Amino acid sequence: MHLCFYSFMQAALRLMGTFVLTAGAWAQMGAIGGAVKYSNGAVAKGAVVEVEREDVKGEHKSAKTDKHGRYLLGGLPIGVYRLVLSLGTRVVDSADHVQTHPGTTTPINFVIKIP
Repeated sequence: MHLCFYSFMQAALRLMGTFVLTAGAWAQMGAIGGAVKYSNGAVAKGAVVEVEREDVKGEHKSAKTDKHGRYLLGGLPIGVYRLVLSLGTRVVDSADHVQTHPGTTTPINFVIKIP
């Protein structure tokens, strides 16, 4: 019985250690998300939001807006980012110096002007 309890405690401690390490790693990540709409209020479905770190070169990520015009770029290391909004092959807007924060989503919304 003593050996069984010891094995159980070892397994429990390993599991708690894994959870603490995972929670600590997640706390060092952030996200950027928001909505993309046209100036007349219509949602921009299928627009592409690309993100690139300003402080570390070479890290790119992108997301398409859903049927409600929303996007989410998660799992981003804490840093400063540049966002570029595209419709098809045309860049229509951007946002510079966007700072991510641990464990939260930084809201960045876009409004596409209709000529």
